[in-house]
Amino acid sequence: SSRDSSRNVFTRRDLEEACKKLCPSNKSPKVIQKRSRNKSKPNARMRMIEHDVGSQMKVLDAGVKLSAKKMNECKSQCNRVEKELKNRKDELIELKRESSALNEMLDGKNLEAQRIKELKNKIDLTNSESEKKLHY
Repeated sequence: SSRDSSRNVFTRRDLEEACKKLCPSNKSPKVIQKRSRNKSKPNARMRMIEHDVGSQMKVLDAGVKLSAKKMNECKSQCNRVEKELKNRKDELIELKRESSALNEMLDGKNLEAQRIKELKNKIDLTNSESEKKLHY
């Protein structure tokens, strides 16, 4: 898909902040990892909790990125459809103007149609006069 300068693109920082907001303990995995490194001998349970939180964060991060990508694609498609709609709307307005002008011409409401009627009446009058002269 083509890149559009007006669409929102999520940065890594935006995604990390979203992950932090969704994390139930409101602690980032980095903080948990730093605490476990400071201990001289982390126990097995702490490592397991770290692994669970880390894997949950990875899954959550992947989900957020996928959702952001889908949203950006939808926005891009929406912008394309919006442009096409605007072009078609402009075409419709122009066609309505042309139709209105043609209807006025057919109904004899504009100056050109009135002039055509006058000329046609003059032509008919002249033709009838010339036929009378030729006939007599």
